[in-house]
Amino acid sequence: MFVHGIGGLRDAAEERREWLNALADGARAAGHADAVSGLTQGRLAETRFADYSDLFTDPDAQGAEAIPGAGALGGPEDRQDTEFMTAFVRALIDEVDHQARERGDRRTAAVAEDALAQLPDEDGEDDQEQGVASRSAYWAGS
Repeated sequence: MFVHGIGGLRDAAEERREWLNALADGARAAGHADAVSGLTQGRLAETRFADYSDLFTDPDAQGAEAIPGAGALGGPEDRQDTEFMTAFVRALIDEVDHQARERGDRRTAAVAEDALAQLPDEDGEDDQEQGVASRSAYWAGS
């Protein structure tokens, strides 16, 4: 799922193509050239580009005036949103990791491990060494 930031109106089909090509370039650069054609041709994964750019053409469309403090970086709503999204992404990564371990898929598990290491820990800190070590230990023992 590709999700854009706030900006002008977008051509979702064109941006999906561009972002998919960029993802394929990154996969090649990371040594996963064998997966590129499956990725770009939709055999490995289905991709969508969430285009909601038309919802924000009105300057007040996000409700900044209606909700005091809404959208303020570091404000209560911002922290709450960040905590929710971090927990949501962590749950997705954990599920991918779980499925990879069940299948014995070390490559996907390694990607999940790397993704998890990039998330802040439960206290909002950026150190995930303990979680990474425990996942690495799983593969070392198999």
